[in-house]
Amino acid sequence: MIQRVGTLLLCGGLLLTTLACHAAATRVDRPDCGVSFQTPTGLRQLEITDAEREAGTLCIIAFARAGKPTHATVGQVEGWRELADYVLEVKQVPLREAARERGLVVDPDSPPQLLPAAPDASVVFTLKHAQTQALPHGELALAETEASKRPASMIRNGTTGQLILVAGNDDRSVAYVHWLSTRSPHSSEDGQALAALFKSMDFTAGD
Repeated sequence: MIQRVGTLLLCGGLLLTTLACHAAATRVDRPDCGVSFQTPTGLRQLEITDAEREAGTLCIIAFARAGKPTHATVGQVEGWRELADYVLEVKQVPLREAARERGLVVDPDSPPQLLPAAPDASVVFTLKHAQTQALPHGELALAETEASKRPASMIRNGTTGQLILVAGNDDRSVAYVHWLSTRSPHSSEDGQALAALFKSMDFTAGD
């Protein structure tokens, strides 16, 4: 893994809402899985070695919240997963397929839309905001949802919706669903950091 030191200021909105700017100090190149990205303020990348991967997974990228005690290198799968707050997998799956697996339809001719919920679904989401953004040799789809129907467990946890992030191209992609909660002290800040991370992705490395 090659790290390029530099500074990038990422400002703007998480979908259509206002976000604080995220200044990042290090850009990380991952030629093994064809992506580079800027590590945003608020997250710290974990160095992963000897991680077990499913077939079709090109690499695993893990982050812990900044300031959280971590080891520089964690070899055992269970060890680093316990330290990580967020785990991303770059897979040999086209972007649109990865989005559909997370309930999002990404069409070149229209904004992202949610797949219809099953009639007997215990959770039903409605779309608050959605957008796509061009990335170097790729594309980003973001969607913020609101739960219009929630089971008791989601109500107790204060879970109100999701932030769906999918980046990639026709060859590979990385996707993550971040749950939004009014009872989590990190929900909003982590959502901002994850949005900044996905907006900084560059898929040129794999071409």
